[in-house]
Amino acid sequence: MLDDSKKVRPRVLLVDNEEQIVELYQELIEFWGYSAVVAEGVGKGLLKDAKEKAREFRCQMALVDMRLADNFDEDDTSGLELIKEIKPAETIIVSGYGTLDLALETVKNRGAADFFEKSDDPDKLKAKMDKVAGQICASHKTTIIGPPEILHL
Repeated sequence: MLDDSKKVRPRVLLVDNEEQIVELYQELIEFWGYSAVVAEGVGKGLLKDAKEKAREFRCQMALVDMRLADNFDEDDTSGLELIKEIKPAETIIVSGYGTLDLALETVKNRGAADFFEKSDDPDKLKAKMDKVAGQICASHKTTIIGPPEILHL
């Protein structure tokens, strides 16, 4: 088994229109052993940069804010548009305006891997990220083949 210093760090695309949130998530996910790729810009420019960086850096996962165009527009779900457009990256939608119904709809019908409420405990976000990483990233799989004697013929 590889020690932690030799593990490949899964790349996580961060897409949020609030600079302070991006900085916080960037610090957290790097502390948790992931590599952050930050989308930059405003409005449609942010969406465009997110798509480009998802492809360029081959991000395995993404944390995408639900409201990217206007935090005060209740109908703004521009972040949900990115879910399919940045595949194969698995998206966790983050929002401060979520409801249980929206979370379920986002995962079930939009193809998101999960939903995280921004005001929730960051350890819950880590658990969600680790779960997704375990499903899609070889470096985060916990499969152990054993006992070793069965491998010798």
